[in-house]
Amino acid sequence: MYEANPMGKILHEAGGAISNGKADILGIVPSAHDDVTPIYVGGKKEIALIEKCFREG
Repeated sequence: MYEANPMGKILHEAGGAISNGKADILGIVPSAHDDVTPIYVGGKKEIALIEKCFREG
């Protein structure tokens, strides 16, 4: 998470999106400094499609 959050902030500022497949990385509150998460990075449309595939899949 300590690597994903800064990357997510930069991507959001640039107009992109970052997700763990279920939710926006920036909305996740880590419970420990070494929490891990999958990362999907790309445009907003592509990330929305990935999240849709996880929900339906």
